[in-house]
Amino acid sequence: MKLDFLIYDGMDLMDFAGPWEVCLTANRLLERRGQDPAFDLAVVSLDGDSVTSYGGVVVAPTSPVRQGAGLVVPGTIDVESVLSRLPLIEAVAAPRELVVSVCTGAFLLAEAGLLEG
Repeated sequence: MKLDFLIYDGMDLMDFAGPWEVCLTANRLLERRGQDPAFDLAVVSLDGDSVTSYGGVVVAPTSPVRQGAGLVVPGTIDVESVLSRLPLIEAVAAPRELVVSVCTGAFLLAEAGLLEG
């Protein structure tokens, strides 16, 4: 499964890095068993530029947003500020088979209309 991790200024670094490491570990364990990795991972940003996480750590994307990839949306400390970023909300709202969030990333999914019903 292709899985894009959406990075953005102000994201919570742990909300990005924790799930990334879980997917990497799952791949590693599958490969030890002689199986193919379950996840094809990429780090993506809206404009292809590096972002600064809450607390100041800079994170660089590894790929442009990919067609057919699921999306992981990390949370943020400053939810109110992030919800006012229309391009970010539009990127989260783009049609995909799978969109998941971590912690307060759920507020971005709600703002994008993905939690209706």
